[in-house]
Amino acid sequence: EGADFVLVNPLHAASPAPPMEPSPYLPVTRRFANPVYLRVEAIEEYAGLSMDDRARIEALSIPVRALSTSPDLIDRDVIWSAKSQALRIVFKAPLTPGRQALLDAYIEREGQGLTDFATWCALVDEHGDPETWSAALRDAGSALVAAERERLADSVRWHAWLQWQLDEQLTHAQQAAVDSGMRSGIVHDLAVGVHPHGSDAWALRDVLAHGISVGAPPDMYNQLGQNWSQPPWRPDALAEAGFLPYRDMLRTILRHAGGIRVDHVLGLFRLWWIPEGMPAYSGTFVTSDHEALIGILALE
Repeated sequence: EGADFVLVNPLHAASPAPPMEPSPYLPVTRRFANPVYLRVEAIEEYAGLSMDDRARIEALSIPVRALSTSPDLIDRDVIWSAKSQALRIVFKAPLTPGRQALLDAYIEREGQGLTDFATWCALVDEHGDPETWSAALRDAGSALVAAERERLADSVRWHAWLQWQLDEQLTHAQQAAVDSGMRSGIVHDLAVGVHPHGSDAWALRDVLAHGISVGAPPDMYNQLGQNWSQPPWRPDALAEAGFLPYRDMLRTILRHAGGIRVDHVLGLFRLWWIPEGMPAYSGTFVTSDHEALIGILALE
């Protein structure tokens, strides 16, 4: 009572295939959220399910709810296995014309970024670990990926639908926070980077640096330096792209936020780049156009 905001960990998406990455600071994308956070019963179509379908969802929830009282670490794989089965039951429920229009509008608004992310998730479901993919699958613009997107159209729709549900529930959560009297509501957390084999690294290859990871130079706490295993933006390519990938990422997060914490905010000015195969202490600082990055952040 009396709080003006609540700060949450990054809600960025992890890979849909187990094992689910436990760290919210090593996501596969920073633009879209992790459906493990969805509340199944809060989805509007849940109310119209048959008694049998509700019973199936209830049965799936029992072992997961038992985990909530356990002192052990969170078992994300068990939770996602049960929750994804429950969500697929709701996914099969027909949408009213009004709800279908909302879904269509969401998909149109998020555009190619959502299509790419949903395609990557469908490919992970079908082909497993991206590190094992063929060269053609690793190329987001290849003819094979286009063919797979068509073949796996239902899976692509499923992953887009999940993001729509997250968009709705995150919107309602922020509204509830503000309605309760908070001035800012929910403050979201923006991780410093993404997994080197995640969807952003796959779909945004043109604006991310290849064969490079970011980290930190040696200091009094770590004499060898740090390697965070995350590819950085290429300042030149990001500028040539009009900073649109950066803007789109911020816009999606800030749509549901009363504020934002930027992890390692110094990264908007410079980052410690480490060439692949080199120790962390052999890196170098690379500067970014901080006036553009901070200006776009402020505008969004």
